[in-house]
Amino acid sequence: MNRNCSIKLTEVGKFYSQKLRTPSNFSDADVIGYSNSGVSKRAALNGLSISIEDGERVGIIGQNGAGKSTLLQIISGILAPTSGEMSISGKVTAILTLGSGLREDLSGRENIYLDFELHGKSKRGSEDDVEAVIEFAELGKFIDFPMRTYSTGMKARLAFSLVAHVEPEILIIDESLSVGDAAFSAKAGKRIKQLCDQGAIVIIASHSMYSINELCSRCLWLDKGHLVMDGHPETVTRAYSDSVRARDENDVLEKFKKFDGTHQLAEGFKLSELYLISD
Repeated sequence: MNRNCSIKLTEVGKFYSQKLRTPSNFSDADVIGYSNSGVSKRAALNGLSISIEDGERVGIIGQNGAGKSTLLQIISGILAPTSGEMSISGKVTAILTLGSGLREDLSGRENIYLDFELHGKSKRGSEDDVEAVIEFAELGKFIDFPMRTYSTGMKARLAFSLVAHVEPEILIIDESLSVGDAAFSAKAGKRIKQLCDQGAIVIIASHSMYSINELCSRCLWLDKGHLVMDGHPETVTRAYSDSVRARDENDVLEKFKKFDGTHQLAEGFKLSELYLISD
């Protein structure tokens, strides 16, 4: 079923005021409006423009601080952009924090009833749906235990199961699929694909290149609030992994260079890239 869901961001920016001196890990391009008063604006997102259409499974990758979570929160409506324009067609459902919205003092089953009530489903008319959620979550007897007794993985299972059976039009997931065993992750991935076949949009932010390649049809690479690359998951994740590897190797090389300047190597050897070679 095509629901005509869509997301469009045009030159969207999100800036945070920052006092004291400019941190050493941000370049001039990352800091906007620095003044003599010691107040600056750090860009969590800077001029981001993307369009996402029906049925797309979009993965978002990047190092910590790249802007992944900020982007998801803006699309979810939790944060408002500082600049730019955004238009969304379709109901957004998000899993941004594991177990968010679940009541610790209630059992898993009671949380399901509460969630259904919030989504306008009556208790009497939703028994089949409740059982479907319980079966999907695979919590067994623990479904009637208080949520405070659940592990992080158990909460993740219930949280995802609730969202998956509400049939969201736009589903946003921040790292949630990385929790739990391989079998449940595979089942969750299959459910995501089913949602996309129904016309839903799914957006996943993850550090797992395998999950992005397995689940997504498109991948966005963010770095310091900028869009670096947008394309097929295997192409983008390979480029990202190569970039991270090159950066790590350069860091190691710089450490070796410092070592070379303060220590004497055995006669006949010198430093070349990451290896000791003989003359």
